[in-house]
Amino acid sequence: MPVSRKAAVIGETIVSCILLVIMSFMLTTQGVLHTNSISGNTLAPPLFGGFLLKDVMLLGVSLWIISRSGSEIIHSHH
Repeated sequence: MPVSRKAAVIGETIVSCILLVIMSFMLTTQGVLHTNSISGNTLAPPLFGGFLLKDVMLLGVSLWIISRSGSEIIHSHH
């Protein structure tokens, strides 16, 4: 449980924005996702792409914290 729900929402909103900018590199950087000749036509992330894929999970956690803390803020005002 965060010390301050408002601080959690503000902080995680900033984190989410940063992660979205970082993940935009997956779409704009050549070679991040490539077709691996061993596994056929499956997209296989190389080391750099795999490094960025962890940001997808972190974004999900960040959005979950925002929604959880935000709903607690809203419910505490009623």
